[in-house]
Amino acid sequence: MIIAGGEVTPDDVRAGAWQLAQPQLPSFCMLVDLSTAGSEAGRQADPIVKMLAEETAGSTKSLGPIAVLVEDPAQVASTALAELARTRPVRLFNGILEARDWLQRARLQRA
Repeated sequence: MIIAGGEVTPDDVRAGAWQLAQPQLPSFCMLVDLSTAGSEAGRQADPIVKMLAEETAGSTKSLGPIAVLVEDPAQVASTALAELARTRPVRLFNGILEARDWLQRARLQRA
């Protein structure tokens, strides 16, 4: 889980997302929380989703689900989500309880 808070730059957000995309982590359930990082980080949600899609495209591993927690889910383009959804389950949330419940259900479905 990566939680962004306070003053977060676009570079900080991209660095955290890059860590999530590393080859040893794709099978884990992931929660990316950008909801408290302010509007700048919220605007970075779309590029982050795109980067995760690009980093895991063509993977032969079983890829775990990703819940992205944002203040306003409308900030993330549907094309970026569709791209990432080709490689793994992904959903946007604006509440952490719903995101955690969804990740738990997705994890149990994979077992």
